[in-house]
Amino acid sequence: MDVDTDTHYKMVDSTFAATLLPKKYIEPSIPLSTDVIRALKSRMKLTVDCRAAYELPLKGVKRGDLITHSHQLPSPLDLSMTYISDVATLIYVSDLRLCFCHSLRDISVLGDSPTLRELNISYCYSIKDISAICKCKTLTTLILEGCTGIINISSLKDSYVEKLYLSGCTNIVDITALGQCQTLRTLSLTSCASITDVSALRDGYVEILFLNNCKELRDISALGDLHTLIDLRMAGCIGITDVSALRTCNSLAKLDISRCSGITDVLPLGEISTLRILNVTLCSNIKPKNMLKPSSTLTVIAQHTAPSINTLRAPSTPWSIPSVYSHN
Repeated sequence: MDVDTDTHYKMVDSTFAATLLPKKYIEPSIPLSTDVIRALKSRMKLTVDCRAAYELPLKGVKRGDLITHSHQLPSPLDLSMTYISDVATLIYVSDLRLCFCHSLRDISVLGDSPTLRELNISYCYSIKDISAICKCKTLTTLILEGCTGIINISSLKDSYVEKLYLSGCTNIVDITALGQCQTLRTLSLTSCASITDVSALRDGYVEILFLNNCKELRDISALGDLHTLIDLRMAGCIGITDVSALRTCNSLAKLDISRCSGITDVLPLGEISTLRILNVTLCSNIKPKNMLKPSSTLTVIAQHTAPSINTLRAPSTPWSIPSVYSHN
């Protein structure tokens, strides 16, 4: 069976049927035939979408047979929501997505990948150890959102990661290693419910920091020493009452303190000459006399009601507006 190089193979439905799909067309799925399986095995470039596939009921066929060992694997490769448990065949992928793969327990082999740049294992609850993957010298973006099995992140101090997303990792308490990671520039700790201390970050080089909904966080004074900080988002941090320490953040351009009901005074923030956007939406306890006024260089977002659900959109860049409820 000849396979055109512009054809994509797509595995869909709970019966794991496959169809040869031209790029611009969608046709009814047909069962995997012997010829299709043979073509899949021999194909050098394979685009796989298994997000609706939970098992492979074909006798004698393993998922590894559908993914070539070739160095020409597609990127990004999305195997999210599958029962994949062995990732040894994927070490040559540069952008790998394995979200909601609850059977996945061990990703240590990916630490030896010579090409992996971005890894997303969000909501892989069974993964507890990330020490091996932190040794991957090419890995610059690591997304671990909702990985509640992860507690120890000390190995990140020696990693090469530039963008790290730990949103919803509710069992992480100690973030000392993040302040020791010399390459880290973007960090999301959104909804990390157990984090109470961010003082370790003062020793790092983080430029974009998300602390949204860290409701146990009480003190952010150490961030005043983080002179690389450009964008700080701490919406919904109801335990924060004082932001005066941020006046020494001489690079800070964007600050989101929306829904921080404990904050009563933002006048000290006027000393930040670089500040361009300040979001104080639903900060109902800030009195007019303690509120910064908009100027030619400063935009103040001060809505008294929550934005309509129809106006919310996912930010395409760290500077997108609105971003009141951004997770990352």
